[in-house]
Parts: sequence; structure tokens; C-alpha cells
Amino acid sequence: MLDGAADGIKFYIGKFDGDMLGRLDMWAADCGQILFSLSPGMGTAITLSSFTFIVSICNSAFSLVGGFAIFSIVGNIAYNINAAGGSTT
Repeated sequence: MLDGAADGIKFYIGKFDGDMLGRLDMWAADCGQILFSLSPGMGTAITLSSFTFIVSICNSAFSLVGGFAIFSIVGNIAYNINAAGGSTT
């Protein structure tokens, strides 16, 4: 395991704001992001429109796992900067 990765994952999980789940504008932005991330073209969105729920769940799961990967690496980078006497602020 990378040094500092646990700190990055704690930051990723610890910043969750459950109140945002009740906001309609957040859900609208999320659906727009899911459709945008399917592909740059509309053909895929039209083809997969009957599987929107399945695609949304898979895309969300992929994004969640990707967040763990990214934030563990960012935690390691912050650890290395601090170990070298630098500042992350």
C-alpha cells in the first residue's frame, strides 16, 4: 500500500454531504454527467436509452472505484511532499 493512501481515502469518504442527495439540481447535474460520459456522440445514448438505469448504476460504480484510486494516489503525493519538507497548502 502507498504511504499516505489511507489519508487520501479518508479525505474522499469523509467529505460526503448527505444533504446534497435531497437537492433536485444535484440530481439533474448528475444525470447530465452520466449521459455526457457515455460518449461524445448521441448514437450511444440513444442505443443505450432502454438500459439507462443499468448504465447509470454501472457508471456510478465505476466513478466510485475510480475515486478511491485517484484519492489514494493524491494522498501518496501529499505524503511525499510533506515528507520532503514541503507544504500542501
